[in-house]
Amino acid sequence: MTNLEVAWVLNDIAGLLEIGQDNVFKVRAYQKAARVVRRLNEDLTMLYQEGRLREVPGIGSNIEAKIKELLETGQCEYYLELRRNVPEILREMVRIPNVGVKSAKLIYKELAPDSLDDLQKLVQERKIRKLSGMGSKTELSILRGIDLLRRGSGETPLGVAKSVAEEIVKGMKEIKEINRLEIAGSVRRGKDMVGDVDIIIATDQPIKVGEILARHPQVREVLALGETKVSVRTWLGIQVDFRLVTDKQFVTAKHHFTGSKEHNVRLRHIAKEMCLKINEYGVWEDAELIAVDSEKEIYQRLGLQYIPPELREDGGEVEAAASGSLPELVTLNDIKGDLHLHTRWSDGVNTLEEMAQAAKQRGYQYMAITDHSRSLKIAGGLSIERLREQRREIDELNQRLAPFRIFAGVEADILTDGSLDYPDEMLREMDIVIASVHSRFRMEEDQMTKRIIKALSNPWVNLLAHPTGRLLGRRPGYAVNINAVLEAAKDEGKGVEINSSPDRLDLRDEHVRLAKDMGIPIVINTDAHDIVRLGEMAYGVITARRGWLEAGDVVNAWDRKKVSAWLKGGK
Repeated sequence: MTNLEVAWVLNDIAGLLEIGQDNVFKVRAYQKAARVVRRLNEDLTMLYQEGRLREVPGIGSNIEAKIKELLETGQCEYYLELRRNVPEILREMVRIPNVGVKSAKLIYKELAPDSLDDLQKLVQERKIRKLSGMGSKTELSILRGIDLLRRGSGETPLGVAKSVAEEIVKGMKEIKEINRLEIAGSVRRGKDMVGDVDIIIATDQPIKVGEILARHPQVREVLALGETKVSVRTWLGIQVDFRLVTDKQFVTAKHHFTGSKEHNVRLRHIAKEMCLKINEYGVWEDAELIAVDSEKEIYQRLGLQYIPPELREDGGEVEAAASGSLPELVTLNDIKGDLHLHTRWSDGVNTLEEMAQAAKQRGYQYMAITDHSRSLKIAGGLSIERLREQRREIDELNQRLAPFRIFAGVEADILTDGSLDYPDEMLREMDIVIASVHSRFRMEEDQMTKRIIKALSNPWVNLLAHPTGRLLGRRPGYAVNINAVLEAAKDEGKGVEINSSPDRLDLRDEHVRLAKDMGIPIVINTDAHDIVRLGEMAYGVITARRGWLEAGDVVNAWDRKKVSAWLKGGK
């Protein structure tokens, strides 16, 4: 076994111990040993043969025995026993993205599910959100994870596929037989729903690398094992295709397998007209291989600006690159604040101050607290009295945290008739009012469209949140004429949101581009209900880039004074 494979087993033992026991020191010992083994410059087998395993920091007598057994037999009885003793439902729960060991143990201890069916029933009965530190988004993550575990294949939301891909790549970077590796495919392009995960690997030893990949702890099933391609299915049911290439082929392989297919066809047509040939194996001129060191060089050879992966969908990007008119796409570093956040005042996990401090630590200049309105009782919607009480806390925090600014806001429900959940005199007191639909999703398209347009006509509304109401992989958007809604937003001078939650990514990319062309201000928000989910801003930025947005198109890429003026000017 390789060092990395031993490290994988040690780390898995730590995970099983963490699930099944409360002995934190034992868990940390195995975690430390896994880290040390992964980073060793010497081969464990050689150390074992020379009797020097105990010289490795973090390897005591107990762990040494486990490593010896693994090296001698390829198995470890202690590891197998742990797997037998830890309930299968617990092992399945910790495989669900955003449901860690702590949450899984709490759910198991308090509610005792014994199957995925039982767990799903607990979610549907809204029992999990009542546990400490849980919420509606935890329940949503669980439902999505259950679907993935059950179906074993099919399209996967970007947030799940990207997390799986990054975790696999992270664990493979120290395989000495791998020279380079990167994520490609639709994950790299940032598509909202992903089929297979593509990972490009440069190696001089493809057979050995393939054997190692087949034993990866996330692999449930090996679908294909060859010298140029290894396909596996993970425990979450996601197919991962590893493309094994040489160092010279790495750049063109990464470009080719990033796609899209339509984009590649356009480039091959341009290459043919220039007497060039381009494919996954390289770029040729008159049958002579041309060395390329970067994707930028590939585009230069074709007389084009470099086209970022998010734009490679044959949506006009080739023509823009040919004329030198590609946009300078917004980046995560451009973001200066988040204007859709929740706290414990409604259904969030963290306090108002905790959210503010976390936003400050991200380098933000401002944020908006927009807890739910009173009709959304299931989410702890605020009465008028509580909303005003929250405003007083915000005012006090603004004095202490200046120049950082907390905008006092609310996410006001759009009621069935298009009116909002508070009277205008209450909305007038808010720095920001977000309007959103949380009920009656099955209305006819004409009714839903009129409902949202009426809400946008309210003079105190600044922004329409998650405009289509979709939940990726779980619920399609409600029937609505999004073009008519965007026209109304333009006419009324309102902004629209890209909801960064990887469960939503709403607006979708083509509607983002339409909104940009119409000159509608766009806000990228996380809709975070805890401080961890502030990091989901990255997903919204990916969607914004797919919609051709530049920093100037994005409200929360503006500085605090400009945002404040925009919020006031829209009322």
